[in-house]
Amino acid sequence: LPAFVAPVLAGEADYTKGNRFYDLRYISRMPMMRLAGNAVLSFMAKFSTGYWDIFDPTNGYTAISRRAATMLPQDRISERYFFESDMLFRLGTFRAVVRDVPMDAEYGDEVSNLRIGSVLPEFLMKHTGNFLKRIFYNYFLRDMTAASLELLAGACFLVFGVVFGIFHWMQSLATGTPT
Repeated sequence: LPAFVAPVLAGEADYTKGNRFYDLRYISRMPMMRLAGNAVLSFMAKFSTGYWDIFDPTNGYTAISRRAATMLPQDRISERYFFESDMLFRLGTFRAVVRDVPMDAEYGDEVSNLRIGSVLPEFLMKHTGNFLKRIFYNYFLRDMTAASLELLAGACFLVFGVVFGIFHWMQSLATGTPT
């Protein structure tokens, strides 16, 4: 607990969270399904929150400063299994400093109630929504820069390329002529 609270009290972080993957010697303690699922969820969270240096987003062992807690829209934070990931997204909207704190992964005989097949579609949709909101907030609402224009141009070129490619691929299939 002191390792989580110290950076917050020192003003070095607004939010600290546990990282069970910090010390590779302890990863073997984690069940393989949790390890694989956490790796996928970590990547999705990095993509949607913008915190690329944070890992283990579903770790609920955290500490938060009073200032950061009061800035969070309590009524809009997702509940259940997506809570921790949504907290990171919300913290990112006001550019809170988040720090990983190494911790040991200890597991007993408990069985997780999380079912990957049932939460993966939900998580994918919520992460996609948070990603789009993050891009809008950071590149268009708060700070419009050359990167904002490059993002728009890149998105237009991507859509054009995909539509153009599909059109010519379908035309090639219909006529038997190689594209």
